[in-house]
Amino acid sequence: MSLLSNTSQPDRLVFCIVDGGLSLKDKYCLEQLAQRFHATIRLIPDEWDFYSGQTWADLEHYPHVSRFASYRLLLPYLIEEKVDRLLYLDSDTMIRTDITALWDEPMGTRAVAVAEPGPDTERAAALGLPRVHGSLDPGLMMINVPQWKAQHLSTSVFTHMTTLGHTFADSLHSVTYSDQWWWHPRWNTTTDMFTQPLPSHAYGNRVVEALQTPSAVHFNGPVKPWHAYCPHPYKYEYTYYRHQLLSLVTLTPPVWTSPPLQESDRSL
Repeated sequence: MSLLSNTSQPDRLVFCIVDGGLSLKDKYCLEQLAQRFHATIRLIPDEWDFYSGQTWADLEHYPHVSRFASYRLLLPYLIEEKVDRLLYLDSDTMIRTDITALWDEPMGTRAVAVAEPGPDTERAAALGLPRVHGSLDPGLMMINVPQWKAQHLSTSVFTHMTTLGHTFADSLHSVTYSDQWWWHPRWNTTTDMFTQPLPSHAYGNRVVEALQTPSAVHFNGPVKPWHAYCPHPYKYEYTYYRHQLLSLVTLTPPVWTSPPLQESDRSL
């Protein structure tokens, strides 16, 4: 809702959502939202291999690897062949400016574009990365699809996760750190930016700019804006978009002979 409300041309947008068990009510809400803004939503069933020979059943051997988090490894293979870039967003992200501005950001031949990593030198050292690379939060990232496929990054990241026991974020950072394009932190203003001490170098200045005018507020961490005790300064803006959504949709779906939005190629 926040993304569509702040986009000047929502009819240009195609949302691809991997369906890991959406209810009929959720699908009906998505359908109404897409129709309201003339956007396109496609639900993709999750019965897919990570890549050739890798199945969901293999995740049983790696309890630290979330099936839902691993959907990100599937994305470059689930979209149309003609699409060369895709933008991934975590579901706990609120968009405050026109998201299409990111398409004007240069990326060149880099495989991944993300907000500039925070200066977590201890984490960088633990991952064996240069200090400047800090820690990565891929809650909002652009994927260069041809480069991603050419480098077999789905396989590399998954292998890194399962071999070393790292999270998706750490594994992605370790595998692609030399092949990343960095955006301003305002494109992924995380909760810890509001709570942690500001670094004294130039990155601290950019964090201040992000906190003043965030383009994407990422409610990462265990406390979310829908929790009553959430102290986040943008909690009430989230509530505004939630109320706006509820004013546009009907929560009770009609009775269909077959559920809507079941086919992976369905467009609204």
